[in-house]
Amino acid sequence: MKKVFPLLLILIVSAQIATSQGFAPAGAIWYYNEISTISPDISFTYFVALKDTVYEGVPCRTIGGNGNDCSWSPYLVYDQNDSVFFWHPQRNEFCLLYDFGAQTGESWTVHNITSGFGNEDEDSTIVYVDSTGMTTIDGEDLRVVYTSVLNQGETQWQFNGPFIERLGGLHLFPVFEFCDPVPGELRCYDDTVISFHQGPFDCDEVISSVAENTKNVDLWMYPNPSNGFVNIDFGTDLPPPVAIRLVSTKGEPIIIKDFKVNSRTILVNLSDLSAGTYLVEVYFSNATYQSKIILKP
Repeated sequence: MKKVFPLLLILIVSAQIATSQGFAPAGAIWYYNEISTISPDISFTYFVALKDTVYEGVPCRTIGGNGNDCSWSPYLVYDQNDSVFFWHPQRNEFCLLYDFGAQTGESWTVHNITSGFGNEDEDSTIVYVDSTGMTTIDGEDLRVVYTSVLNQGETQWQFNGPFIERLGGLHLFPVFEFCDPVPGELRCYDDTVISFHQGPFDCDEVISSVAENTKNVDLWMYPNPSNGFVNIDFGTDLPPPVAIRLVSTKGEPIIIKDFKVNSRTILVNLSDLSAGTYLVEVYFSNATYQSKIILKP
């Protein structure tokens, strides 16, 4: 019996470790840029795995955060094998959210929560797997599922990859694309095992006015909204721009390589972009930058 007990203890501890390293362990926190069409401020929103619980007989985790009318709080999730499921209050069941074991060419359906957004009809996102891969964060090898949305023109929700094991996607849950403000690009993720950070901002940094970083010089964009060319005027005390980046409400960064500068005016062609809301970031050679919101109908 003395020889068996250490083996049982190892198995129990190993099972506890495997469970603790699943999706959204208690204390895990996500930070996202927060994008608004009515404010030039760059803020953030966060979501945190609050606690382990049991719902409808299923062991799961509660995810909350600084939710508003455009986000979610709280959510119930659990992971099983390679998949993550979330509680869908309208369907009254746990539904598939992520499939980290999906292979190239496969797809899965995410049933979006439409209550409160003026559309009570079924609105689902069909996620198609373009390819799969691996990434390493803090010494942990994590699977990556690169995806596209098959019914992007039909759904009013954004739920885009790449989906990274433990971290999730560009949005933790589907985001209603016509809401304001909405979570933007992922800034940070942290749990007891890994820490992840990307982008120019600290996890919980709030820039009350982008002009503070640009010597109080504003940008003027017109026409806005625009579905074609847009003019961006910048201040006379700034050098010519060296780079322009757009960030969509999907959280996808778009680098504008072909832009024209005429005196103090930048001409940018938006005609190839999808309709939506974009954060336009203009970077200058003196390490300053400025940003504005633009709408493409």
